[in-house]
Amino acid sequence: LVYFYATRILAKPGSFIFLVDRAALMTLIAILSAGLVAARLWGWARRWQVQTLLVLLLVFDLFTINWANNQGPLRDRFPVTPLIQAMKADTGLFRMDAEALPGHAGVVYGLEDIGGISPLRIRLYDDLMRRLPADRLRSLLSVRYMISQDQAVPTGARLVTKDGDAFLYRLTDPLPRAWVAGSVVVEPDASRALAILASADFDPRASVILSEQPALQPSPAASGTATVVTHQPDRLSLDVQASAQAILVVSELYYPGWRATVDGADTPIYRADHALRAVLVPAGHHSVEMVFDPLSFRAGAIISLAAIAAAAVVLLRAAWRARWR
Repeated sequence: LVYFYATRILAKPGSFIFLVDRAALMTLIAILSAGLVAARLWGWARRWQVQTLLVLLLVFDLFTINWANNQGPLRDRFPVTPLIQAMKADTGLFRMDAEALPGHAGVVYGLEDIGGISPLRIRLYDDLMRRLPADRLRSLLSVRYMISQDQAVPTGARLVTKDGDAFLYRLTDPLPRAWVAGSVVVEPDASRALAILASADFDPRASVILSEQPALQPSPAASGTATVVTHQPDRLSLDVQASAQAILVVSELYYPGWRATVDGADTPIYRADHALRAVLVPAGHHSVEMVFDPLSFRAGAIISLAAIAAAAVVLLRAAWRARWR
């Protein structure tokens, strides 16, 4: 009652009480749940009382957190509009900036979106989203389509189609998913790297910002092409052609656990343009592969298997003792 009085009766836009949100509500439910468990364990309440309060708590949970999301069928929230049809007809590898669509629309439609509404945000990526100009951000993230309610055509884009008050724009010259660069700027300081990256004088097609000095110095005049052969959540393979020693920049998130090979030989992955990946490639034609294979996953799998084996031994031992008593 106090919660509903504070958030429904007293709350006004811009007031402090209005900031009581889902996080606070989930905390309240967790505290109440812990109280019910404690009441039962320590004998503060009878079983039927705890069961009744638990049902009430479940009803409270169902009709508060994200209640608006439960009030309509999926097809009403995520219809397949002409905008979606136009993008799905494009068989290329691209991302979209769908600020005018509901959160997680990319997951529903099977399209890569640079946004989303998850509270779990990777810091490096979040830095790009917050500190880069919109045009530079979309270019670096290989955004080909943009959905907006702004009727003014963005710079470097053309109108594809519209649906109601939503407009679909195609960016005319975004960066590809991977490209070859020769000029390297080494800047370990994140703030300075982001400032350089945001500058209009910086050309991300020709230059790349690395957080550390590469093992070999690429040729500033190097050029080349990079073609994505396989693109999966945990695996990426590319065919690369470089005129000289160069840096292959991949518009995918830099994150611990990724391994890279060039022609089957292990090679380090450098953090490029603050949040992307890069590897050194020598002159000529090469096959580059990146695989997500974190040590933490393997260690967790081993620990889980060991725990299952130990539990099985304990259960078998207990069953054997019970049988022969």
